[in-house]
Order: sequence, then structure tokens, then C-alpha cells
Amino acid sequence: MAKRSGGKATGWVVGAVLLALVMAAGAWMLAISPVRTQAADAKFEAQSIRDSNDLLRTKIENLRVQFANIDEYKGELEALRAQIPTEGMVTEFLREVDGLAVANGVTVMTLTTDIGMSLVPVAPEEETPAAPVDPAAPVDPAAPVDPAAPVETTAPAETTDPAAPADPAAPADTPTAPAVLEGFVGIPVTVGVIGPYPQVVAFIASLQTTERLFLVTNFTAKGLKEEEGSSPRPPTALGDVELLISGMIYVLQSEYVLTQDPEDPDTPVEPAEPAEPTPLPPAVPGKNPMVPVGAPPAS
Repeated sequence: MAKRSGGKATGWVVGAVLLALVMAAGAWMLAISPVRTQAADAKFEAQSIRDSNDLLRTKIENLRVQFANIDEYKGELEALRAQIPTEGMVTEFLREVDGLAVANGVTVMTLTTDIGMSLVPVAPEEETPAAPVDPAAPVDPAAPVDPAAPVETTAPAETTDPAAPADPAAPADTPTAPAVLEGFVGIPVTVGVIGPYPQVVAFIASLQTTERLFLVTNFTAKGLKEEEGSSPRPPTALGDVELLISGMIYVLQSEYVLTQDPEDPDTPVEPAEPAEPTPLPPAVPGKNPMVPVGAPPAS
């Protein structure tokens, strides 16, 4: 009887251990493991929020530093808007050109503008590679040969298996068109003046340094003879110049003004430094290229 009761006790112990193991596994799967997963997710989310807060603090600090120089930035913006305003302001520009003509002693004959047009960047033309020289081609014996010229040879062409699949990672040959700046308008301007050569050169130089950006696209100059004036044409002396300038002034309409980088909206666009115009060579005293050679000097 004692042996039989001992075997029963062992069976109960084994069963109790198995039951405890099953209960522990169930508790882990149903209660402990989900809680640990939620805790890990919450910890990761908290770290992400801390990193985001650190980034925001850095941006706020940068904005605070930039705001300290807000007056300087406003001054730069006003200077840029004077060069390329947000409105046409054609009348103001024509008045400025007329004032420059009066200040430099030349007579304005033409001062007109045309209808503004949207400017679209032109994609650069692709260079066409030179055709390779075929060494098997017949040579003209009568053609002169330069002994110092290098001899061009061509490598044998690589054969391509037509059944081979195309490489999807290979770059496309299609050139990328330049980006279009919406609201960027060009207004054609034509300026014609008559006057002595030094005064005309001084007028061109002052026209390059106007507050409004003015791009010269074409110009013609013609030397004049001594003639009496007839309204509205002034009297001219030998060597005077009649100058006709075609150019463009620009407008960037206010609703299209770019204030943020589209790739990074949080970063403001830094204004570009305006390029200084190339100064014209000064007129040589006593020399006028418009006076014919051998002509007597003007009295």
C-alpha cells in the first residue's frame, strides 16, 4: 500500500508541475509579452518625440539668430526688389533713362517698351560628337597631307547581343529641361540716342549701373557727319554717334515670389549676391573711332 500511495504522489507532483508550466506559458503569451511589447513601442515613440523636439529646438534657435538680422535681410530684399520689382514700373524706368540722357548730354530719339512676355529657360544644346574616321575608307591622293597632324584611329565597335536584356539602371539619354520660374516676365525696351562719342559712352556706362536691372540684348552704333538739326533731330558734328540699344527689364510677380526652398520648406531661400556689371573702358581723350581717318578735327 505504501508503494502504491508513493506512485500516486509522484503522479500528482508531475501533474502539478506540468500545470504550473502551462499556466506560466499562458500568462507570458496572454499578459506579460503584450505588455513588454507595448512598453518597447512606447519607449521607441518617446525617443522619437525627444529627437523631434531636439530638431525643433535647433530650428527655433536658427530662426532666433536669423530674426536678430531681420533688418539686414529686409534691406537686401528691398535692394533685390529694386533690381527686379514685383510690378512693371515701366514709367519710372523710362523717366530714369531720360534723366541719364540729360545728365550725360545726349538726345533721346527713341524710348519705347513692348508687351511683357513670360521667360522660359532654354535647354543647352547637346554637342554632336565628331564622326570617327574609318581607316578602311579610300584616301584621296591629291589631298594635301599635314605631316604634323595626329593620326586618328578608331577602336573596333563593340558588338551587342540583341537578345540581351536592357539594363534598367542605365541612365536615360533624354536631357533634363531647366526649371521654369513662374511669374518671371521680361519687358522689351528700345533706347535710341544721339550725341558726341564721349557722352554716348558715358550714357551707356550709366545705363549699366541703374537701380533697375537692364540687360542689353543688341545694339547698333553709327557715326554721323556734320549736319544741321531738324526737329526732333539735333544738329550733329563729324564723329557724333547715333546709338540704338535693345534690351530687357524684368518683373517677378509678387504672387510667384519664391520665399522657401521647395525641397526643404523649413529653410528660407538665401538671396543671391547681385553680379557687378562689367565696366566699360573709358573713352580715350581726343580720340573718336567714329571720325573717319584723315578727317580734320572738329572745331
